[in-house]
Amino acid sequence: MHQKTKILNVLTVIEDGGMETLVSNIYEGLSSYDDFEFYICSLVNSKKTFVFDKLEKYCKQIFVLSIKNKGLSVSDYFVLFTKLFVLASFIKKNKIDVVNSHDFFSGTYTRIAVLISRFIYFYSPKKNYLTLHNLFFWLNSKHHFVNRFLSKTTDTIICVSRSVFEYSFEKDKAKLHKYKIVLNGINEKIFIPDEGLKDTYLNEFNLNKNDIIIGNIGTLSIRKGHIYLVKAFKELVKIHPNLKLLIIGSFRGHEKEIKDEVFEYVDDNKLTESISFIDARSDIKKIYNIFDIYVMSSVSEGLSLAAIEAMLMQRICVFSDIGPFKELVTDRVNGFLFTSRDAISLQEKLLWVINNHKNLGHIGVKARDSMISKFSFRRMIADYYDLYNCYKVS
Repeated sequence: MHQKTKILNVLTVIEDGGMETLVSNIYEGLSSYDDFEFYICSLVNSKKTFVFDKLEKYCKQIFVLSIKNKGLSVSDYFVLFTKLFVLASFIKKNKIDVVNSHDFFSGTYTRIAVLISRFIYFYSPKKNYLTLHNLFFWLNSKHHFVNRFLSKTTDTIICVSRSVFEYSFEKDKAKLHKYKIVLNGINEKIFIPDEGLKDTYLNEFNLNKNDIIIGNIGTLSIRKGHIYLVKAFKELVKIHPNLKLLIIGSFRGHEKEIKDEVFEYVDDNKLTESISFIDARSDIKKIYNIFDIYVMSSVSEGLSLAAIEAMLMQRICVFSDIGPFKELVTDRVNGFLFTSRDAISLQEKLLWVINNHKNLGHIGVKARDSMISKFSFRRMIADYYDLYNCYKVS
């Protein structure tokens, strides 16, 4: 029996966001091989979500460190420090071969724990990876210095898009040979349009067949720019009273003010009859079928899984013109782009699409074709197999 590679992915928290979904998809894809043993560490206490349940299916252990990363007291900093040794001990005890941390907080904390494992517990994982999932406009020069310093101890910095690589290379200034771009991939066999499901979800969400339905899927976060979407929608619904907006996703506890801002705007402008907020759900791949138009108003992304899914589902997609979306969409060919952080630009682009959406089926077909050719799930899993497998069998 050949030796299995033990893989530990360390996440800040396990919720239902794109990062957690991506890791669960990678574990699912790699589970068809008999070469790996999977572990997950959540630094912060996590709720039981459908993503958590999926990870439990594939992981030998989900380890919750139970630290805080916001609003820290003196005692919290002490816990933060002492639990570095707990994480390092976990790595040694389980003889983890590959440690893969994600983004800034997890990446910093985990890579320090790997150094403790190496120099205090005398156990070194064979590979120490960092995956970057975003354009981190909220980081400052001190954060980038930390990333640059810790890159010296990192074997590979995995970037989920070219835009993420270019951002990190410019800001963090890690050595070029450290980087590897692994584009996110989605299994196109799972995301297949099915008009037969439309009536079921129209009934569930109290929608009418004559409604024009705009969909948005994403955590209520500053990164997703929901406020620009609801501001644009306010003007559009005056022109098209049968316009409906479904915003599907949870919110991060540390960004409650973002949720409050969006909800208050909807309430103050009497949009509650036209805009529905729905918690994240595991049947998203079916819900896409009711969207006439799919919008992402993000101000920052890495490479959105929801965007790729919507395009695979042949939705007419309208995205902000940030770098990662430009990697997906050629304007007016397989989707549409508007100026990021500009509600008027979104309003104008959406108005044209709404007025013409019944004649834009070819845009959806091209969207699916372009995703299958570039963002293959099989290719992504093959890339992670090569990155993770420390005991290759010839």
